[in-house]
Amino acid sequence: MICMTSLWSATEPAHRIHFWPAGQRKVDPLGELQVTVIDRLKLANVRNYVGYGPYRPKSLAEHPKAKAFYQDQVSTENTTTSG
Repeated sequence: MICMTSLWSATEPAHRIHFWPAGQRKVDPLGELQVTVIDRLKLANVRNYVGYGPYRPKSLAEHPKAKAFYQDQVSTENTTTSG
């Protein structure tokens, strides 16, 4: 019987933190979106990198199934900049 008590060696920390650079994914505007993506767009607040807020990745802004969720964001931006 094999028993593994640790996946890390004695010289490595018990945790590892990975940071990825920010970047935009390319989304095919004719591609299918998973139902979970639309569900996430519908939520008022979701956990994101810096806290909580609406799920609005720029890469989905022009996708036909997601575009309506960005209209409110554009309206709000126009209202705050025109005042």
